[in-house]
Amino acid sequence: YVEGKKENFLGKALITSKNGGRLNISPEISPNGRYLIFLSEKDLFSTDLFLADARNGKIIRKVASAQRDGHIDDFSYIESSGTWSPNSREFAFVGISKGDNILIIKDAESGKTVKEIRPEGLPAFSNPAWSPDKKSIVVTGLVNGQTDLYSIRLSSGKVTQLTNDRYAEIHPAWSLDGSVLYFSTDEQSMEGGRNNGKWSFNLAQLDIVSGRKEHFDIFPGADNLNPEQDATGDLIFLSNRDGFRNIYKYLPATNEVIQLTDLL
Repeated sequence: YVEGKKENFLGKALITSKNGGRLNISPEISPNGRYLIFLSEKDLFSTDLFLADARNGKIIRKVASAQRDGHIDDFSYIESSGTWSPNSREFAFVGISKGDNILIIKDAESGKTVKEIRPEGLPAFSNPAWSPDKKSIVVTGLVNGQTDLYSIRLSSGKVTQLTNDRYAEIHPAWSLDGSVLYFSTDEQSMEGGRNNGKWSFNLAQLDIVSGRKEHFDIFPGADNLNPEQDATGDLIFLSNRDGFRNIYKYLPATNEVIQLTDLL
């Protein structure tokens, strides 16, 4: 990546069919940059979570398996394999047990289960995001046909609803200081007018203390997804503004958007 320019650069291949499976998806790098957890059908008979060295792609161990963990029927991995704890020691992901979603926390290096939470009143959820203060995990929850953001307290399993409206809020991600949640929402599509009747998701943020929601005016009418704040405070996200999903960087200080990839 060169500042201010677009380069068709794929980076270094870490997990391929040589050390993984034919399908290797939903990578999550640890906050300390040492580890990578991803989903793969490397063992042929099931799709499992694997831990790898983020520097060279060497597979360290299988972290979780629906076949090995007998009470887990399957994994839920809609564009996310899970979320790392801020200290890079534990990994939380969503499993399916007896028809409901459960939150499973594993010690990343040993693969041992640290905790399992079956959130009361929240049978379906996805896209977990671990808070910077380590106390809670925010998820996209589906209750009575409505998609909202919910916080799960790790010490007690208590569920707190953070948004409550007719719009869908998905892909939550914390700001570095834990004061804001970034997410994608279809609110502007449902309100009509802005996107010329096209159904799409835009980027927004939620102030945790005040509950105030703010929308980002970036690529109206495109699907803008998976926002993540980088170490400099800028926002990295995905957009299909030109018909192809690529990675973009939004600089709040200058209101500038830079395209980072140009892939088909």
